[in-house]
Order: sequence, then structure tokens, then C-alpha cells
Amino acid sequence: MINIIEFINKENLTLASIKALKKSNIIISYSKDFESLVDFIDSSAEIFFIDSNEDADLSDLSILADLNVKACELAISKSFEGENVSLISNEFLKFGFSNLIYQIASKYSQKTEINILPTVSAVDYTSSIAGAPLDDFVAINFANYLIPDSEIINKIDSSLKANFILAIYNPNSNKELFNKFKDLALEIRKDAIIVIVDVEDNSKEIISLNQLDDSYIKESSFLIVGNKATYIEDNLMITPRSYVIRNEIISYTREFFEKYLNNESPRGFDHDCEYLPCHSDMEACDFCYCPFYPCGESSTGGKWIKDKNVWDCVGCTWIHKENVDNCIREGIDGILNEVEDLNLKKEELLRVRRECLLKTK
Repeated sequence: MINIIEFINKENLTLASIKALKKSNIIISYSKDFESLVDFIDSSAEIFFIDSNEDADLSDLSILADLNVKACELAISKSFEGENVSLISNEFLKFGFSNLIYQIASKYSQKTEINILPTVSAVDYTSSIAGAPLDDFVAINFANYLIPDSEIINKIDSSLKANFILAIYNPNSNKELFNKFKDLALEIRKDAIIVIVDVEDNSKEIISLNQLDDSYIKESSFLIVGNKATYIEDNLMITPRSYVIRNEIISYTREFFEKYLNNESPRGFDHDCEYLPCHSDMEACDFCYCPFYPCGESSTGGKWIKDKNVWDCVGCTWIHKENVDNCIREGIDGILNEVEDLNLKKEELLRVRRECLLKTK
């Protein structure tokens, strides 16, 4: 049997992977990885270090890949002898073994049991340090040295245009690719929020995309690029997901939307309003009261007034842009037929908000 255990640190191993380590009588590992897991390894187990050659340059991806091939060959050979083998590596800092072990095992007519034991992935681990940045996401490895840069750039381009969260392994491994990625991201998603997590010391730094340069990136860095809905709250990176927060329809809101449904509310900028200016950078007053209130997420500038159960829209100028209002009007036509639909059809209304957010932000 061959157990494949790819991990970030020992605190995030699963019980199944710990049990497999303890039962293994052959351990194949990089020396640093072995040191971090030694508490879970039987003292009688035979240890083979992948990096036993002290002259090997592990920063060279081709050398690293060759070492991994040899490690898989050794694991298969020992399993054919009836040994219980665990092949372990740090998921973030090296290539994994899971794909490779199947590629090599297919060379042999003799079969061996291969047991892939998942632990907490680098994406999940780093996102928990960042806050809650993940919704639909794409993970890309810049150290995938057999993949042409053109293919990786094409994946980045498609991911950014489709509004995926982008998670990047080993962003420092290819400087030219990193620079191409930054230029493309600035072109497609210029307002994106970036979080850089240092896997070794569990620290993070949240910056805007236009601040990003290679001085931020280290060998142990992991990069997460937010989508158009991602925002920062209390030094955490947050991407809202599909939750509806309902609220009582207050009298002012009811009065406004009764006029709206009767085509009696203002269109464009209401120069006669006694409350102007109520927001900065206003272009339109079509939705003096927001049809999505409370949206409950801060990507457009709103926020909760702490401990008051009141959503504060003063910082949201998005709803007062002319192109935004045109999009919303078109989207809610046929959904909002009576004032009670503000609550009864809020899921449909929030889908309109999302669609208009992607078109206009």
C-alpha cells in the first residue's frame, strides 16, 4: 500500500492521515517535511529522504520534479515488496505526488493499492487566515513548469473575466509570468483586492491590485485575488455569498416605491430635492430608497451601524450612477409589481443587483 499525504502543517492533518502515518513501516519524505510530522511516525519505521543529496538545488523546478519521480518509483518498489509506505510532502512548497504516483504506477502490470489522504488544502488554509475570501474560485500554480506561460495567462484571463476568485500557488517562482499576470489583472479587474498570505508565519497583507509588486512576494507566499464583490472588513478579506437578509419595510420606503410603481418617482438627478447633497458623486436619484435594502455586504460602500440593526447606505454611491440605475430599472421590471415584493422576491432582486454589479463595477 502507498499512502499519499500532502499537507500544510501538522495541525491540519486529518485523523485518517495520522493513522496511516503511524501504521507505515516505510516513510519517504523531504527532510523538512519529516521533521514536522515525526511525532506521528512509528520509531521503527524506515526513513528515506528525497533530498538526501545535499548538493541538489531544490529551487530548480526540473531537479525537484526529477526527485519526486524517483520518490514515487521507490514507493512503488517498496509496496511491491509488501511494505506499507507513506509518501509525504508539503502541498504548498513542492509539487504534489497524487497525480504523479498514478502516472508512474501505470507502467507496471503488478498492482498496488494507492490511498490518497486529503488534508486541509493550501487554498482553504490560506483563505481562513485571510478572512472569508472564497466564493467560486480558480486555483493556478505558477510553478507548473511544463505548462507554457501562454496557457497559464489564458487561464488567468478567462478567470478574471468570469469574475472568479483567483488563488495562486508559488507566485514568486516565475517573475515574467507574475508581471504578465499583474498587467492583465490591472486591465481586467483594476479595483481588485489582493491578499498575500505568508504560509510559514501565518501572516497576511491586504492591498489593492495597483499596489502589488514583487517586493511583496516571498517563497512562502500564497496570493488570493478578490472578485468584484470582495471587500475589506476589520482587516479581513470578505466575499459575500448567497444569503438574504430581510428587513421590515419602513414607511418612507413604502411611500417611495408606491410612487415608483406608479411612475411618479424622480428619474435622473432630482435638482428639486431638499435633502441634496445626500451622497458624493451622485449622477441619478432614481433609487433614493434602495430596492435591495439591506443588501448586507460592503462591496459598494454600505455598512452596518454597530449594534443598531441598521444598514447604513451613505457610503454607497454605486446605486446613484446613471448606468447602474438604468440596469436596475430594466432588471426589476416584471419582478417588482407591488411594494411587498421588496421582501417576497428579494432573492430575485439580489440576483439583479449582482448582474448589474458585474456589468457596471
